[in-house]
Amino acid sequence: MALAKLARRRNDLVHGHLHLVRAVAWRVWRDLDATLDFEDLVGHGMVGLVQAARRYDPRRGVTFATFAWHRIRGAMFDAVRVMGRYTRREIASYRAGRIAVDPDPPVPSVDDLPDGAPDPDELFAQRDRCLRLRAAVAKLPQRERGFIEKVYYEGKRFRVAGSELGLSKSWASRLHDRAIDGLRELIEED
Repeated sequence: MALAKLARRRNDLVHGHLHLVRAVAWRVWRDLDATLDFEDLVGHGMVGLVQAARRYDPRRGVTFATFAWHRIRGAMFDAVRVMGRYTRREIASYRAGRIAVDPDPPVPSVDDLPDGAPDPDELFAQRDRCLRLRAAVAKLPQRERGFIEKVYYEGKRFRVAGSELGLSKSWASRLHDRAIDGLRELIEED
């Protein structure tokens, strides 16, 4: 009886989050290499979604969508690596560099939302936070702003962004710390 209930819960999680697989596949396909077969990425993502449903523990305080997103994306990267398209190091640097803030995330109408989609109020709040963060970045001194844009908007690593600004790795780290402190102050003032 308990096993049947668990199987139904996992099945519901998978069916309620099918849209997430295509969304992640689109981002990976677009950002990594458009010559990859999109439907292959979707297939590998489905495996990741099923794995996420098996491993998910709601007691950890993370939503299933967040938990699944990471497993889906990981399954796609694992498949791309196995195909020999990218090395583990290239995929790791891609993952590390993709922490850009979307300044204008899409906000669908309530009628367009699939089951299990994020709350529209949360999407609007997220968009507001992104816009406030962008405004704060624009107020930073030129050098700090340039570094933050290279790292978080362009997805460059500290070393590369610092090198482009003529900085050593240690100075790049200091500049980053100074920029983050400045952002924190600007956001708190706001």
